[in-house]
Amino acid sequence: MEPTTERLVLRPFTTECAGPFAQLYVEDWPNLAPWSPEREPEFFTAQGQLERLTERLKSAERGEEAPFGVYTKEHATLIGTVEVTDIIRGPFQQGFLGYWVAASAGGRGYATEAADRVAT
Repeated sequence: MEPTTERLVLRPFTTECAGPFAQLYVEDWPNLAPWSPEREPEFFTAQGQLERLTERLKSAERGEEAPFGVYTKEHATLIGTVEVTDIIRGPFQQGFLGYWVAASAGGRGYATEAADRVAT
């Protein structure tokens, strides 16, 4: 399922996202670094992202998270992520909503739009 909004498409993570994620992290790292843990150089490679995504996909298959890449409809460009993590099922279902939009796409309401769509 690919949830959409007026301007965005939210695509579930796949292994094909590895290259685009690596590129986006390289481009946006100066913006992310102050709020992110230190990363090994491999993190910024397609192979490093493939390993990361493979683990994330296993967690998604178990229903423990729901991660999406955020793409603009206009240009089909990856601009960030929105995800629900640490999902707990039961009478009281819960999870944590997180998001990241590249600085180059910031200030346009994309993060709010993506987070709102995932939360509803």
